Amino acid sequence: MSAFPLVGSRYARIGLLAIFCGHASLSLIYDALPPIMVEVAAHFGGGERGIIVAQLASSLPYFGVMLAGLLTPVPVRWWGYRKMLLGNLILYGLLGSAGAVIDDAWILLVTRFGLGFAVGSLITCCMGYVALKFDDVHRTRLAGWMLACGAGCGVIFILISGFVAASFGWRAPFLLHFLITGFFLLPVLCMEEIEPAGVVERDPFRLVQLRSVFAVYATAFVLQFLVGIFFIQLALLIGSLPFGSPQIVGVIFAVVGISSSLASFSYGRWFVHIRPTVVNATGFLVTAAGIGLGAVAWTLPVFILSGILYGSGSAIAQASLFTWAMEKTPPALLTNSMGLVFTSLYLGIAIGPTLAAPLPVMLGVRNTFLVIAVGIVIGLCISWLYRRRARPLNA
Repeated sequence: MSAFPLVGSRYARIGLLAIFCGHASLSLIYDALPPIMVEVAAHFGGGERGIIVAQLASSLPYFGVMLAGLLTPVPVRWWGYRKMLLGNLILYGLLGSAGAVIDDAWILLVTRFGLGFAVGSLITCCMGYVALKFDDVHRTRLAGWMLACGAGCGVIFILISGFVAASFGWRAPFLLHFLITGFFLLPVLCMEEIEPAGVVERDPFRLVQLRSVFAVYATAFVLQFLVGIFFIQLALLIGSLPFGSPQIVGVIFAVVGISSSLASFSYGRWFVHIRPTVVNATGFLVTAAGIGLGAVAWTLPVFILSGILYGSGSAIAQASLFTWAMEKTPPALLTNSMGLVFTSLYLGIAIGPTLAAPLPVMLGVRNTFLVIAVGIVIGLCISWLYRRRARPLNA
């Protein structure tokens, strides 16, 4: 008898919901802390020490996601997707909610890193499962839906987190992690297990075999590098204007999230029959338009339009990364490849703001946006010329 007796064809629709647990859990590590950052900093010492603890509590999960994307494919081959999802979902609930009771800063930071690792494992397993189980059309559509789920949950959770903190205290938003665990527990138990492709051999991370997909990983890094820069600098830019306020910044970010969610949800319908490289370039162009518009915006409606373009373009570009990687990756390496996409994405968002920090000081925020927008266009032109020259050689 199966260890999971609920599994069966009659539960297939419930089990399919399990593929969304990765992006839903990822959205919460983005959005649980921002409304309570001040309170977290004050509780863990205040002053510079408290600020550092709060910032690390917010950023350390991303490093956990990066590491999990690299390491998760190995235990997946041992235990399968369902057991990995179940274990990491429980771990996610425990580690994420630990902030509700922890008073030691070091323990908090360790749990936040572990939380990121659990999220990275969840999201890698979900994308690997979709890549192996479904055909090109369905996995393209599902990839868009999964990203839409993450963006939509992000908007919802940042609103819920602020309300919960105001109503029940600053520790209460940490308990929202149990909400994710509870919601997805039954779908994970009901999901149909599939045999992970490949076996564990030398080079368990399969970096050598995946060298043909490195262009996708580099593109993923660049995309999230830009995300990290744009979000931080946009908040500073809007806040410096006469109409700038935390509420207005929140509105702009909500517009970005809603636009991302709608674009991701529509991705499978609009772009399913178009080459991922073309879709990716289109997404980057729309992203560049949003960033460039932000550079010259002075009124709220123009900033909102900038957010719509940026959110839609970056969502399309990110969704296309997964279908592009699925297209170029051998079936036996799909889980590894999906994990490396996430490692690249979060490497970009983790180090982007740090590496680009001198630019706004030297150029100003608006000029930085213009440089980024122009750089994207130039990069796309160079990429197009390179592929055009390489095509006759490969023919």
